[in-house]
Amino acid sequence: MILLLGGTTEARTLVQVLRSQGYPVWVSVASDFARNFLPQDIPMRSGPFSAESLEAFLHTHHIRVIIDATHPFAQDIKRNARRVAQALHIPYLAYERPRVETPTSVIRVGSFLQAVEALSPYERIFLAIGSKNLAPFVNLKKKGKAIRVRVLPVSSSLKRCEDLGLQPQEIVAISGPVSTALNRILFEEFGADVVVSKESGREGGLLEKVEATVALGIPLVLIERPRSSGEVFYELGALLDRLGELYGS
Repeated sequence: MILLLGGTTEARTLVQVLRSQGYPVWVSVASDFARNFLPQDIPMRSGPFSAESLEAFLHTHHIRVIIDATHPFAQDIKRNARRVAQALHIPYLAYERPRVETPTSVIRVGSFLQAVEALSPYERIFLAIGSKNLAPFVNLKKKGKAIRVRVLPVSSSLKRCEDLGLQPQEIVAISGPVSTALNRILFEEFGADVVVSKESGREGGLLEKVEATVALGIPLVLIERPRSSGEVFYELGALLDRLGELYGS
């Protein structure tokens, strides 16, 4: 049995390929929202994994290989999965979206806190980083900055925004990725003089954000994804070749 972690675009593609090639697979996603984008006739669980619950799941379902296709910034599950896989001597394969080349107008930073520091010169800040890491950015309102956030249209995201004191007019709840045209409308309507995004790759709509900011002549502050370790694959064919080696052994 294979455990596939992730509700990303890559995971949706991968689960179809695995099934077509006859591999038995369990899928784990972080939330019920992600379940909506995956076939409903496959074994699936939702919710976070602790190291302990993941280890128990691997034993119960006789998992032979873990494929991690989670979001590039889902660091908790990536860290737990690598550690547990290593302890149990289960192969761990990371399937990641390729990195995107960006123009010189993009300001690359290494962390969320560095992104906050890079926003000092700007007054109207559009945050396209989801809801989980908003707190340090919301604090910029105390310095007179105006912000608008784009988050998923789910109760957990809206609850985080509410708990941080964000007002309804400061929130755009929409499921991405969205087009260049819609990004441009959202940025322009707010009057943004800077946009902040995570390095989510082509599949996460990064190119459309870059194109919209370039068209508007405003900078994009890009939070670089953490570096992965272990066996990392950026092409589906190479991943499947390695899986065949492991599963056939």
